[in-house]
Amino acid sequence: KDLAGKVSKKIGTMKALPEWILNGAIVGLQGGQNFINQIYNQLKSAGLPMAAIWMQDWVGTNVYPEGERLQWNWQLNTTYYPDWQDLVKGWSEDGVKPMIYINPYFANLTGSSHLRQN
Repeated sequence: KDLAGKVSKKIGTMKALPEWILNGAIVGLQGGQNFINQIYNQLKSAGLPMAAIWMQDWVGTNVYPEGERLQWNWQLNTTYYPDWQDLVKGWSEDGVKPMIYINPYFANLTGSSHLRQN
């Protein structure tokens, strides 16, 4: 506890969470726009309060011999999410925010033959 206090004095403390985050569940989904729309509508119809939909595959995925990974080029994949603007606009009308995943890694996808095409 003492060490945490010293670290907080040095680097500061986390800001309070925004109020909207307390309005419902943050639902983690992936699988492209059609799948996410289907599940979102089911949850909405069931009356589940939702604050946000968290999607990590907004960039699309690569299939490698060891498994599927995100593309890590940090650009919206319009094959996976062809109507992104309408998707998030509809959620916004319901008071639900989009959340995406990003990390500090980058992948050079130039000439990649292992990109999955949908």
